[in-house]
Amino acid sequence: MGKNYQKCLKLLLSVSLLVVGASLKANELSKHLEYLAGKKNGQLSLKKAYRWKDNHPKEYRSCSDQYEEMYEDNILEVNFVYGYNDVPSTNSPEIMTIDRNFFVKTYNTLIRSCDGLRSKVCGFEVVRAYRSYAILEKPLSIYRGRQKANLTLRIRLAHSSVSQFDRDNIFDDNRLSTEQEEQTNWAESLFFGGIEGSTSTPCEVCVYHGHARDGGGPDFGPVPLPWRKSNGQPNYSAFQKYQPGYKKLLQSLSAPHKSARLVALMGCYTRDHFWQKAACLEETRRCDKRSLKSYSKNTGFLLSKKLSWPKNWGAMTANLLDTLVNFKCKRALDSNMNELRKIKPKKYMEDYVTEGQFL
Repeated sequence: MGKNYQKCLKLLLSVSLLVVGASLKANELSKHLEYLAGKKNGQLSLKKAYRWKDNHPKEYRSCSDQYEEMYEDNILEVNFVYGYNDVPSTNSPEIMTIDRNFFVKTYNTLIRSCDGLRSKVCGFEVVRAYRSYAILEKPLSIYRGRQKANLTLRIRLAHSSVSQFDRDNIFDDNRLSTEQEEQTNWAESLFFGGIEGSTSTPCEVCVYHGHARDGGGPDFGPVPLPWRKSNGQPNYSAFQKYQPGYKKLLQSLSAPHKSARLVALMGCYTRDHFWQKAACLEETRRCDKRSLKSYSKNTGFLLSKKLSWPKNWGAMTANLLDTLVNFKCKRALDSNMNELRKIKPKKYMEDYVTEGQFL
């Protein structure tokens, strides 16, 4: 097992019960959003509000140009997919999944009323909603020259696990349950197919929040039984050897008509695992070490340089959503991260880095 993943697994063991239980406060995401929008403890503080347009006018114009390109058809497509977030229990052999929890809390935050809120991450209309998938839309406006244009931000939100109990999603003979197989295929299509732009669900902004699998992810399904240790936990040497999710990511980024302008890989050490590493693609029968940018020069990447703490989920999700809804880019994302460090213990804050042309 890789050194980084030993740390990540130790982290998951220590917080799994904390996360699966009631410790993920229902208002965690909204609390961070309000803080970023200028409120703290119910008091409006303009000093805390990030005056993006006034503070950095040159970068604001450059950033606006990028958003105008993405909104060329007046719709910005965002596919936000929670991977198969399995965590071991600390007091039993049971393996639980937590991506369903994240999905519900994100969904509830997006559709909440905007009354009394300073944050614009609210008021999304439910276009379609299923147990594990939702399409949400919100009208926004942007100035093109002196003309005000009406736009739509569309978020396709999904999670990967069907049951919160891993044993219900994969059987003893290594077969996935019918529901889990369908859900895994759909989640993969939404993320990888969204990047390619070859499906009915293309995305300009494609977000993955889940395990890096020590370089074998992104991963949207249960760990295959032959790839597990006797205690049920992943044997990461198999993920390192076969790199199933990483190869699919490279194939998606290599697609000729890909639509992705920003790919966010939110998990443990995703910069180390994904940004620049050797990959062996069956199509070329060649192994080479190239950065993700070399596969897609016009795509930006949001990557983590540290552990991805489950208890920090709300802060990172808030930062990304606030950035998109308010037409912000790299400097605002970094500034938001610095602001969130003031209310979160530093050891819980990932050090995210942006690579490529977007953000």
